[in-house]
Amino acid sequence: MNAVYEDVTPSPADLIRSIAEQGYTLQASLADLIDNSISANATAIDILVCAEREPFQVFIADNGNGMSEEELSVAMRLPSQSPLNQRSTHDLGRFGLGMKTASFAQTRRFTVLSKKVGDQRYSGRTWDLSLLEQGEWKIAVNNSDEITKLLSKYKEESRSRDNELEGFEPNTLVFWDGLHKFEEFITIETVDVHTYVYNTNKPLHMTCVKQLQRAICYC
Repeated sequence: MNAVYEDVTPSPADLIRSIAEQGYTLQASLADLIDNSISANATAIDILVCAEREPFQVFIADNGNGMSEEELSVAMRLPSQSPLNQRSTHDLGRFGLGMKTASFAQTRRFTVLSKKVGDQRYSGRTWDLSLLEQGEWKIAVNNSDEITKLLSKYKEESRSRDNELEGFEPNTLVFWDGLHKFEEFITIETVDVHTYVYNTNKPLHMTCVKQLQRAICYC
């Protein structure tokens, strides 16, 4: 008797929503991205929070090894690696889901720009839940104009803060375009911007700093 099978391909948007609701707090999501930066040998990580108006936005930039376009394409997949793969002793990840899961727990749309150390050209990819709602597993490939615009926005925001990192050049930049959980429940008139500051030279700990819009982490 011939076996009968059914296609159980999950809805992309529904699966992402389910993955995102795994108990990630904002602190845990940021910690996951900081872990990635540490694994990439970053010596400084710059976190900017833009909450003056909606959508709230967050930049997480580091000066680590960076990624080529091919490496970025792989890193943005779900998952990006097998847990059976042998890993470096400095690699804090395992399942290849952390950056995507942590980001989707906080936002419905995020972009990653990256380049290798010493290179000038960035490549970019954007996960967008509205695109996934069309029923296909697709990710946007950012063009040069989009990349330039996002880099300019980061640099403009960076210069507007009091404690700009002198000589800092990001090799990888993660951009969360919207923090839906906060926007739904906090009005801009009452919000206190909180930034979580991490000391990565010691076991990870967090200090909640009221009205601070930048966190700088030295690894």
